[in-house]
Amino acid sequence: MSFKKPQSPQYRFDLSKKKGCSIRSFVIKETTGDDEEQAADFKTAKGGKATVFEELVRLSITYVNDVKTEQPFEGFDDWNSRTRAYVLAAFKSINGIEDEEVETFLAAGAPFAAGTPAESDAETSGGNG
Repeated sequence: MSFKKPQSPQYRFDLSKKKGCSIRSFVIKETTGDDEEQAADFKTAKGGKATVFEELVRLSITYVNDVKTEQPFEGFDDWNSRTRAYVLAAFKSINGIEDEEVETFLAAGAPFAAGTPAESDAETSGGNG
């Protein structure tokens, strides 16, 4: 019996009513650590002409206009800026955190100085951040 890895959740987005978009729809998947490793390999193979993030986005695109894509999806580079912006916004929302969450997180930051209670807590708990 072979073990089959669970498939990452996928989400379909309709761009058919968005003016100036290069495509009608796309489907992207949530990415995993395996996808990140594969994206790094693709970046290396391209000789530094892309970033790991760009390769990860290409790997996440599974369908375009309801047609299954080869992965990584290189056609992403051919889309206009408006279309790519929608895809990137969807990718960041699915695989990351919302802008509001980021703002709240950053607002909770506080100045840090050596010898403060936070540093002492990290030392005694064995934590490093």
